Amino acid sequence: MKDRFQELLREIRRSRSGSPNKAQHGESSKGSRSEKYDHGQDTGYTRMRVEFPRWEDGDPIGWISCAEFFFNFYRTLEESKVEIASIQLEGDAIQWYGWCEHTHAKPLWEQFKSRLLIHFGPSEYENMDG
Repeated sequence: MKDRFQELLREIRRSRSGSPNKAQHGESSKGSRSEKYDHGQDTGYTRMRVEFPRWEDGDPIGWISCAEFFFNFYRTLEESKVEIASIQLEGDAIQWYGWCEHTHAKPLWEQFKSRLLIHFGPSEYENMDG
């Protein structure tokens, strides 16, 4: 999971520094990069696709880190985060989430992370550093 996260970071850095925009070629451009991006215009930057990781068991901390990277990259609204994340759960994790959603109100992202770590995370007695 950690290797995949590092690979995603390298891809983003490459895509952001790879293609020059029109202003760098001496051409005029109307509006800032962010304005063009927000209006769906071509910014001159290579489009890349960041995939949301699937998770069944294993390292919930790494999965949460990758999920937050995805949310930041796509500027995901707070209200959508749990729904997007829950689609990627499998096995015991999806059953756990179904139970959680049935017995509690739909959680916000911070509540979801906390509950996920309580249920699937390392115990307070485990040494995370090995």
